[in-house]
This record gives sequence, structure tokens and C-alpha cells, in this order.
Amino acid sequence: MAQAASVDHPVWQDVPTRPFQLVLEGGAMRGLFTAGVLDFFLDHGLLAESVVGTSMGAICGYNYACGATGRMAYINMKYRNDWRFISLKSKIKTGDLVGSEFIYETIPHDLEGIDSGWFTDSPVELVSVATNIETGGADYHTFSKCGDVDRGTRYLMATTAMPFANKPVEVDGKRLIDGGAADSIPVEYGRPRYHGRQVLVLTRPRGFVQDEADWTIPAAHVRYARYPRLVSALEARPRTYNEQNRAIERMHDAGEVFAIWPGPELDIGMDEKSEDRLMEAYECGLSTAAREWPKLLSFLNVA
Repeated sequence: MAQAASVDHPVWQDVPTRPFQLVLEGGAMRGLFTAGVLDFFLDHGLLAESVVGTSMGAICGYNYACGATGRMAYINMKYRNDWRFISLKSKIKTGDLVGSEFIYETIPHDLEGIDSGWFTDSPVELVSVATNIETGGADYHTFSKCGDVDRGTRYLMATTAMPFANKPVEVDGKRLIDGGAADSIPVEYGRPRYHGRQVLVLTRPRGFVQDEADWTIPAAHVRYARYPRLVSALEARPRTYNEQNRAIERMHDAGEVFAIWPGPELDIGMDEKSEDRLMEAYECGLSTAAREWPKLLSFLNVA
């Protein structure tokens, strides 16, 4: 696995973008699978002109847009045991289970010295998906390339502000949480522009069915009693998520999209700490992308 320190320039300096869109599901630490898929794409010079992602999918998309091979896996592996990353201690001390300040400010600026120009100068468009807690609807944010780093950071925090676990993020007069409540797999967002040219990376196996007797439904009525539209969105999520997955399967089989699913062996928790299991998820992404590569090139009509 390439480490962040060994990558001396962004991939987009060497290869052009191609006219297709990546659609990236969230999934917390299951996103290591997505990181493996995207690193394979970067290593083989496949650069989409647009990426839309929800939650961890948006963060994977951010590092892909940066052209930073290996960075996503490197950061997650290096800091997985730091209490400021994801932990109950973080929840108690900061109010956020997922340590937003640590992940989006301390790590890139103070610990890793990441150059924001890799993103702001990138030709790849990034769209993140959050959920507006007042409307219950999806909030799609297209990142500016004019160097407004602080505002962009707030939207990254918002897309990963997990319901119940993290505080809403206030940005541009909106209060936002994780986009999974409103649009877990944002395939419809880009369809008018990229019909027949969307590549999806999912973090659940094909055929996965979300349990509709979700514990979050009664909890939502208590935690978000002031936001009835958000409660309705959370109540509907298992059903809409399952419908979305079945629709994606049909679109993939019809050749309208190209979906990449992990196998059933990808079974890790949101806050997985095991180095071996996280590496297995990452390597699963690499091997799955390699297996699907010939069919993907055919779908994209790339020689």
C-alpha cells in the first residue's frame, strides 16, 4: 500500500480526466473497500471528471480528486487507534463520535502537512451529500475550486456527521448531518448529465437487504423530535435504501450503470480497529477492481 509520504505529486498532473462520473456509497470503515477500488483506478490512470459521494464515500472521493494514491488507507490505518479519530471518548469530550476537528483539521494541517492545492487545483469535480435536518432532504454541495478551504471543510464534516453520534454541522445557514439519511447512494443526482456513464462503488454486497425494523426509528423520535421531516426521512430510509439497491442492480444488468460490489466477506464494523481486517477490506477493493477492470473499460469505451 502506498503511503501518503511517498506520493510526491497528484495523479491528475499525469493523466487527463475522462467523461464519466463516480458515485460512491458511504459506510464508515467499509470505505476502505472503496479506497482500494479508487487507488486501483488512480494507479491505472483512470480519472473521472466528476465524483459524487455520501459520507465516507465523499471523503474517498475527496482523496481521489486530490489524486493522492494511498492517502485514504494510510490515514485510516495510522490513526485508527487514536481516541480523537472515532471513539466513545471523543463523543464524551467533543460531542462527536467521529472526531471531525481531528480528522479534517488536526490531521491534514498539523500532523500530515497535506497540501490543499492538490484538491483546489484538481480538474475533478467533487459533490458531497449531506442531510438537512430541517427539511429532511438531501443537500448536494459542489466544491469550489477557488480556494475556499474552510467552507469546503465544513461540508466534509457535514457529510460524515453521523445521526445520533455527531452534532449537526452549521454551514451556509443550514444544519446538516450525514447524507445517508437522505440519499445513501446518489446515483440519481448525476443521471441527467451522465446517463450511461456512471460507475458506482458500493460498500454492501449485491443483494444486501437493510433490516426495516431498525432501532434508529424509535430513537429518532426522541433525538430529533424537533425535526419531524428528518424523522420521516430516517423512518423511510430502510425501505428507500432497499428500493435503491434493487434499482441499481437492474440498471447494472441493463448496462445503464457499472456497479462494483464487495463480496460477502466484507463484514467490518463502523469503528473497526483491527489492522488485519482493515487491510483485508482495502485489498478486497484492489482485487475487485482488478477483476472488474476489463468489463469496466468496455463499459466506458476506453481502449
